[in-house]
Amino acid sequence: MSKVDERVWAGIDVLLDDYARLVPEDQVLVAYTPESRESAAWIATVLRMRGMEAALLGMRPKPFPDETFPQRLDAALPPAESLKGKLVIITVERDSMSHMMTFRNALARYDLDKWLAVRIINASQDFFLKALNVRSGMLSELNAGLLDRFMKARELKVKTPSGTDLRIGLDSERYRWISNRGVWRPGSFVILPAGEVATFPGTVDGVLVADGAFNINALTQVDARLAKNPIRIRIQDGHAVDYECDSPEVSRLVEAVFAQPNSRRAVSYTHSEPTRPRLTS
Repeated sequence: MSKVDERVWAGIDVLLDDYARLVPEDQVLVAYTPESRESAAWIATVLRMRGMEAALLGMRPKPFPDETFPQRLDAALPPAESLKGKLVIITVERDSMSHMMTFRNALARYDLDKWLAVRIINASQDFFLKALNVRSGMLSELNAGLLDRFMKARELKVKTPSGTDLRIGLDSERYRWISNRGVWRPGSFVILPAGEVATFPGTVDGVLVADGAFNINALTQVDARLAKNPIRIRIQDGHAVDYECDSPEVSRLVEAVFAQPNSRRAVSYTHSEPTRPRLTS
């Protein structure tokens, strides 16, 4: 195990006390993918220091097959009648969010208020250091302030020093807003990192320069960091019309992604009936 920054332990305390709402009567299951074994071990260590033993369960990340996981998950879960508190499931992954329906089907045996599932992506030291340095109450306040402004707006203009210059039309009458603030609701999963406010755009025009990192739902050996090789995408009428990137590897990846059906679309072209915006956590 690599040397652990002392602040990681404080982040795990926030995870357990704030986002997982852990109390001594709860039972905990930590499921993890191979590349996240170390992060899962940190969580189990903190639980042990609190006098609580977590059940540990390995799983393969999507898209790799894991035919035995449903049976192994069922065997690791406690009987519903044995719960004194609630069942807390923490899944720890780096690049994926796997087995969503398997977890939901397995949890159907419990009352909705008797389980809480926290799903972690991008597990690493940085996750515990940075993604958990704001508690869910503060995120709720920040998101509420942003939503108050955004839901009244008709257009967003986005500019960055790297060259992004976008005009985004908003339609809150048609497209709902989501607010991921890490707050648990019975029957729902808490997705971490939290802190997202989002809606679907009505229109998009301009230039997007991606210079942070890319995130796709497929495994790739291409370095996801884009600081040295930003991608410049020109968007017209909600459609990505061309792109530029100095990295041949990243360019080939973008070309493969853009070759997929509808992958160049930045807006919806369906004409469904308008829906009132609603907030989700």
